[in-house]
Amino acid sequence: MEWTDSISCLKGIGEQRERKLNKLGVYTVEDLITHYPRDYKDRSRLAKINELELDEENTFIACCKGNGETMKHGRFTLTRLKVVDETGEIGLLWYNQPYMKTTLKPREWYLFTGKLQKNMAVRSFLLLNGKE
Repeated sequence: MEWTDSISCLKGIGEQRERKLNKLGVYTVEDLITHYPRDYKDRSRLAKINELELDEENTFIACCKGNGETMKHGRFTLTRLKVVDETGEIGLLWYNQPYMKTTLKPREWYLFTGKLQKNMAVRSFLLLNGKE
């Protein structure tokens, strides 16, 4: 395989995906390798729970305090879970993601990213990585 070969020679690149990549200006293997996202979020700065900033996206590592709970609120399913680190405790809240209740295990550590809202619950957190 050469840098100048068409992306269609790559496994997993069919006609439909090739058309989508062509719209992005990706025609060759080199184009694909050097195609970078237009932006990215730097999640390398980890905060402790007591350092979380209001209305900002925060990333922190915390341990699940217990099992989550799922409840219906109108047309929404809310999943709540308390997490702790050495500096404090905070409640996390997910909308319409009931699987989070069984995905996150008690006494296991996870990396979370989300925005701290005024009611002091972190909403719409994304599970990025698990750590035992």
